[in-house]
Amino acid sequence: MTLRLTQITSYLLVAALGCSASLALAEKPQNRQKGKTTDSDISKTLDTNEKTHLVFMREEEKLARDVYVTLGTRYPNKKIFGIIDDSEQRHTCAVCDMLKKYGVDDPSTNDNVGVFTGEAFGPYFTERYRALVHRGSTSAMEALMVGALIEEMDMDDIVYCPKEILEQDNGIDDKDDCGKAYTDNPDIQQLYTSLLKGSENHLRAFVRNIERIQGEGTYVAQYLPQVQVNEILGR
Repeated sequence: MTLRLTQITSYLLVAALGCSASLALAEKPQNRQKGKTTDSDISKTLDTNEKTHLVFMREEEKLARDVYVTLGTRYPNKKIFGIIDDSEQRHTCAVCDMLKKYGVDDPSTNDNVGVFTGEAFGPYFTERYRALVHRGSTSAMEALMVGALIEEMDMDDIVYCPKEILEQDNGIDDKDDCGKAYTDNPDIQQLYTSLLKGSENHLRAFVRNIERIQGEGTYVAQYLPQVQVNEILGR
């Protein structure tokens, strides 16, 4: 599989300079957040639940990027994948930078597309990547549906504990015990709020593309409750 030259350059920058540098290069000035937290906030610590969830989200954001990169090469006329995979790169870097700020080891040691090296969740994301790419490779419409599905799943996993965390022997037993619904850390809250807004925008974009083909108002929620999806879509 051949990646676009701009993507290859971006990933080389990630490897050579780190996510913070690549994020600064990738962001447009008007998208940079104001009022960033200061170094004094580093004195705050994360508990096990917050660390575990942040580690999971690191690879989940990479999953979205990797699937979109792959499907974008399969359907080069669907420009949405190239646009959104750039956004997912920034999301991936934002989570990576938060791990670094709080001294949590990055589970991802290989930035290659489709490679997930995390000890706790790497096998899950490897399997998920393959399944999503397989479905998306059957048709352009299915690829768009996969994009919408990823964004629905991502929103739920940002707010609550994913079942993959709950199924592990880690003392986390309830969906409200991690994620945005759990943490009171302002850094993490700000990060997750930003990720949620991004996923909402991405879902709207995928649905617009889907409904250009199958008709306005026809999209049916694939993971979240339909009422929640309708609210995001403004219906």
